[in-house]
Amino acid sequence: MLAIHTEDIKIASRDLGEICRIASFVFLIPILVTLYYTKSYDLFFLVKRISVFVIPALILYLLYLGFKKVRLDVPSKTKHMMITVSIAWLIVALIGAFPYALSGTLGPLDSFFESMSGLTTTGMTMIQFPEELLDGKRDVLFYRSLTQWIGGVGIIVLAMIVFLRKGTAAIEYYSSEVGGLKIKPSIKSTIIETWKIYGLYTLACFILLFLGGMTIFDAVNHSLTTLPTGGFSTHSESIGYFHDPVIELIIIIFMLVGGTSFILHFRAFEGKPSHLFRNIEFRYMIMLLVVGFVICSYELYISDPGLGDFQISLFQTVSIMTTTGFGTADIGEWAFLSKTILLILMLIGGSYGSTGSGIKVLRAVAILKTIVHSIKKAILPKTAVVRLKLGDKSIHYDEIIYVISFLAAYLIITLIGILVFTALGYGGYESVSVSLSAISNVGPTYLSSDAWFSIPDIGKIILILLMWIGRLEVFPVLILLASIVYKRKSHKI
Repeated sequence: MLAIHTEDIKIASRDLGEICRIASFVFLIPILVTLYYTKSYDLFFLVKRISVFVIPALILYLLYLGFKKVRLDVPSKTKHMMITVSIAWLIVALIGAFPYALSGTLGPLDSFFESMSGLTTTGMTMIQFPEELLDGKRDVLFYRSLTQWIGGVGIIVLAMIVFLRKGTAAIEYYSSEVGGLKIKPSIKSTIIETWKIYGLYTLACFILLFLGGMTIFDAVNHSLTTLPTGGFSTHSESIGYFHDPVIELIIIIFMLVGGTSFILHFRAFEGKPSHLFRNIEFRYMIMLLVVGFVICSYELYISDPGLGDFQISLFQTVSIMTTTGFGTADIGEWAFLSKTILLILMLIGGSYGSTGSGIKVLRAVAILKTIVHSIKKAILPKTAVVRLKLGDKSIHYDEIIYVISFLAAYLIITLIGILVFTALGYGGYESVSVSLSAISNVGPTYLSSDAWFSIPDIGKIILILLMWIGRLEVFPVLILLASIVYKRKSHKI
């Protein structure tokens, strides 16, 4: 049964406590930026600025102390983990809204929106002119970028060390974030190794961006939002603000790094870079990027010939497919074929086990292989044995059922979002881009700036839900909701 029982609540509470404890320390990091950039010697002013981050950290730690009282030696099962990560993401995102609200940057709903967008690495923003925060609120800008860096691998993956102490189902959810294969003998060491690689790439990105011409502050923030394929920028023009081919090339490289499976990165660090090019998912991702780049470049070139079109097209196709969302051009003004290609890339997203979102290239390839397999079965004699394979691995029936059901659920939820925005008066193409961009955690849409910043509250709430559902890969949220429904039904009976 899916119904939540008392013991289920206790198990979820126990694990939620540890997540809250870890998250509480993360909220204190931006205080270093506050202290560095605060010019005033007014103690009251300084305490007020620091409290913006201390208050949410304190709330999370108090939640940890409350949850800590729950004592159970029962191991977490898959259902418990799904429920825990769903609730944890909401709690951290809700409390993560405090710095925006307490600093006066955004209103309550917009603060929650910004927090959810950061933690899910979506990059949709309600801050119309981020550069205005450079004067007096750099700590808020840094915090905003930090949420994407944490969300890249996932606050839940960071807290997974807690689950590993209990044994059992951790591998199942961990596989959806970092990859189905272990890169170290134990899952705990796998997670630690992943964070090492993640941190090393972030440092490399910062150094190159700084050498490429960014200020230290811009380089720090963009390195924190590039590798996690997040897309938050310190400027309203995004990467287009810099007008620098070198910076764009560096960003492209690290967007691809973030959109590629961390399993492959680890193999490369082991001295086995050939794994990268043998990987069927990586090959398909590159193929899709090349096709998208060629089509978009052609359409841009014939409308307004210039070498810059190829650079813009390359940047935008990589940015969209890796679900980063950085921009160097207004894609809402592109021709319909190019915009359709970008929508397809939004849906597919990055590699399985990367920081990218979407349905993932691996699942898209599996669905394509299934279609081809079905055609072969229909054409060949019934006695013919046709194996369904993904690379060298045979695909089992249960795996196909899961992938197809995941895609169906993903598309149905996306459609609901489209219908809501259509009902709110937005055009069909714009509604598709908004809903798909939110659930795939991409960021850019085909709405104009004025239309975006005038979205009604109900639209923002729908986008928050889509970002949450998409980042958690649908099923954890569905299991949480199903548990609540079954619980209510059991009470009625």
